[in-house]
Amino acid sequence: MALRRAQQQAEKRADRLFLELDNRQIEDASGDWVAQVLGIHIAQRDVWVQIAPADAPRRSLLLHLSSRATATHAIVALSAWSKTPTPERVRVIEVIPHRNPARQWTRRRESDPLAA
Repeated sequence: MALRRAQQQAEKRADRLFLELDNRQIEDASGDWVAQVLGIHIAQRDVWVQIAPADAPRRSLLLHLSSRATATHAIVALSAWSKTPTPERVRVIEVIPHRNPARQWTRRRESDPLAA
């Protein structure tokens, strides 16, 4: 029973994230882009969202949301990522809400499995 309830809550969170992130305009230094959610995976408290520009799905990246992170936090992180110079952009963004808005997201560096 408890397992089923946890599964339902995970599905509800995934659905909510999809509705709030898919087809969302993301601010960029050179103009906005539209996000397309390619997949959402929830494992216990971790949420992984694969997302890409709608016009370039091969340029996808991963958002790793903490248990307290919301779609709004993810949008702020994507916007900050978009304003980062292209050579400095990471492929995995850790979305961790902080009290200080300037630290609304963190970038994964050394442990980034997709970093080239």
